[in-house]
Amino acid sequence: MLLNAGHTLDPTVESVWRIRHGFDQPIILQYLFYLRNLIEGDFGLSYYYSGRPVVELLAPAVRTTIEWQIPALLVAVIGAVGVAIATSVYRKQWLDSATTTLLSIGLSFPEFVIATFLVLVFSIRLRVLPVAGTTTPIHLVLPIVTMAIPLCAALSQVLRSELAEVIQQNYVRTARAKGLTEHRVLMVHALPNAILPFLTVVAIQVGRCIGGAFLIETIYNIPGVGWLVVSSVLQRDYPVVLAVTMVMTFAFVINSLVFDLVSGILDPRVCFVAKEQERL
Repeated sequence: MLLNAGHTLDPTVESVWRIRHGFDQPIILQYLFYLRNLIEGDFGLSYYYSGRPVVELLAPAVRTTIEWQIPALLVAVIGAVGVAIATSVYRKQWLDSATTTLLSIGLSFPEFVIATFLVLVFSIRLRVLPVAGTTTPIHLVLPIVTMAIPLCAALSQVLRSELAEVIQQNYVRTARAKGLTEHRVLMVHALPNAILPFLTVVAIQVGRCIGGAFLIETIYNIPGVGWLVVSSVLQRDYPVVLAVTMVMTFAFVINSLVFDLVSGILDPRVCFVAKEQERL
């Protein structure tokens, strides 16, 4: 018997439901039909939302997620680059210690703690930002900041580590010996050679944007992909969960392919190493 919100369905309704969704066919045929529908962009019908096509539910959720996660990613990237460059140009012990402490704090606190703190300060105490929803751009400020803080901390540590290693290379010492300013040495010689591992982490986060931030979207009541998956899991709406999984997988694959192509353009040594490995 099939269950709907804890109640047993009528056998006639169950039989009609199985025929409608193709569960009366052999397993291998169900799988082949599902693959065919995936190729056609048909993820099936939702169990919970009155038989609506999954695409109708997924498309607006993906759009909503992208609308707030891409700005959050941009804020995190800009902040990470700024922090890494500032600490590399002004290499003072107190500044480096303070930056390391702040980055550690940003990485240590989980997203729900950051979200709780921001809501208490800016929504409850100061009453300057709304708590939930996506009605206006100002509603997205708290979710963007919540996601950007730990992401900025992680990206900053990656770029700072790479810059610290690159700065010790001989070609950087040669550039300094030529009389170039520290800013020019960093921006022209050090940063381009340290940026590739940083972009690798950014690329992973770009693929993650399609999947949404489940916790953040649930806390701030954002009807994105994360919120849709959470509600679908609670309602046992498996076609929606499978569709989100497939979309996330496809996004990661395409994102990895694009990044590999961009990496070869930014750093020709990547292509050279790959050719040497193939030759050996």
